[in-house]
Amino acid sequence: MSNGWDFAEPVDILPKLPKNFQELIASKKWQERKESLELLEKLATENIRLDPAVNYKEIISTLSKVCN
Repeated sequence: MSNGWDFAEPVDILPKLPKNFQELIASKKWQERKESLELLEKLATENIRLDPAVNYKEIISTLSKVCN
């Protein structure tokens, strides 16, 4: 049995993020952080298969720092 992931095209979501995403996600203003997280969640939900060739290390590292 297959699911939607099997048929989904790999997508690079990085170009869909604002240029200042790293700054916004680490902002002292909670509203900016919240909106940035919501955008990232929306992109990840709409594009269930992320491109494995893309390096998401910087975003993951920033999220790790923000969440701790």
